[in-house]
Amino acid sequence: MSSATANGIHSHANGQDSTNLNLEEIGNDFDLAGQDECNSSARMFERTRIQVLADERGYVQKKTFTKWVNSHLSRVGCRITDLYTDLADGKMLIRLLEILSGERLPKATRGKMRIHCLENVDKAIMFLQEQHVHLENIGYVKKNKRKF
Repeated sequence: MSSATANGIHSHANGQDSTNLNLEEIGNDFDLAGQDECNSSARMFERTRIQVLADERGYVQKKTFTKWVNSHLSRVGCRITDLYTDLADGKMLIRLLEILSGERLPKATRGKMRIHCLENVDKAIMFLQEQHVHLENIGYVKKNKRKF
């Protein structure tokens, strides 16, 4: 192969250069396309890895806090299996706060409807506010009553 052909210059049989193709530019274009694809794959892997680590961290925190809650609830013969679902109705939450504070809280409302669950959770939150416990990142916003 001649040096002209290796550099991307092709000649016709009559000896004139018909096309100047720079193989390095073509190679660079392919490398950039491959690099973009590689970067995209790397970014996707990185995002996936970060999400997996975040999920793992959340699982460990949930498991740890569930054990902590059960260590206190065991004093009164109670136990939870899933932190989110078992505290959602507010009954176990009220019981846990009674154990931790040593005080009696208002009796939990019976019933399984959403309004009953919200009422029980509200009782627990109101107790915590009365005790001046700072609540952060729990998704509860106390709305001010407006006078019309």
